[in-house]
Amino acid sequence: VCMEYEIGRCSGPCVLDHAREAYANQVNEVVWFLRGRTRPLIRSMERRMALAAEELQFERAARLRDDTAVIRNALQRQSVVQERAVDLDAVTIRRDGDLAVGVVLPVRGGAVIGKHTSVWRGVELDDAELLRGFLLAFYDAEGGAAEVPPRVVLDQTPDDCDMLGTWLADRRGGRVTLRIAQRGVGQRLLVMARQNAQDELQRAAAQASERQRALERLRRSLQLTERPEVIDGLDISTFQGRDTVGGKVRFVDAKKATKGYRTVHLKGTAAGDDFAALRQVVQRLYGKHPDELPDLLMVDGGRAQVTAVQQAFVAC
Repeated sequence: VCMEYEIGRCSGPCVLDHAREAYANQVNEVVWFLRGRTRPLIRSMERRMALAAEELQFERAARLRDDTAVIRNALQRQSVVQERAVDLDAVTIRRDGDLAVGVVLPVRGGAVIGKHTSVWRGVELDDAELLRGFLLAFYDAEGGAAEVPPRVVLDQTPDDCDMLGTWLADRRGGRVTLRIAQRGVGQRLLVMARQNAQDELQRAAAQASERQRALERLRRSLQLTERPEVIDGLDISTFQGRDTVGGKVRFVDAKKATKGYRTVHLKGTAAGDDFAALRQVVQRLYGKHPDELPDLLMVDGGRAQVTAVQQAFVAC
């Protein structure tokens, strides 16, 4: 069939009719695992292991035994919060001024199967608006949630709570309950979520402080009047003297801002001429977009390259 089939890494469903049902079962088991349905998955694998042993397929039985052991080990590392198989998400937000953190702890089959964290800076919304936006973004089709559970526990009420419940029910294709948890498993989960959020908030605040200290050191070194909050870097790359490309990277508050990255493909006299290329890049990036000017512009090269950039700004 193919090499993957011969070495036992594929059942050959694209060629072998009898393998298609087995492949469909394998896909279902992967979905079970990703959704935290490890207990029914283990039971299914144990049944197949026993059947393989009865049919004297001892190598297959041994592989299933080893796979089951791996899944059991993963299950033991999960935090079990409820003996019965409950499915819910615990959601909380924590903030310090305009710095905020949102945390989701998903529980599937009674066990915490992961954590989702979002960090926001420069937040101007109140908590109810922020929580609403977090829920909409997380449970959106392109958000971080693999699925919408039947129950979402919160420690405060978001804006438009009824609308959110209806929207989540549409996303799930079934009823979804949004509830403020004050006791039981939901309350215990929220305590865990709050602690995670507080820890992440402290880390984010420490990182922000270190970035501000770094910017202050840069300001003093370059004798600037203010900290450079927006920093651009320019460079020119040429392949065999013909294909010339200018590149710009941007950092905002000492963090990469990839939305500000740009490339400029150069032709004509600028191709192969580093200084002419720099002048053209500056004119094309900033000449028509003066609002895009950074607080600090860094250029790869020496005094001659800096002079070329200065001339380009004068020409703009």
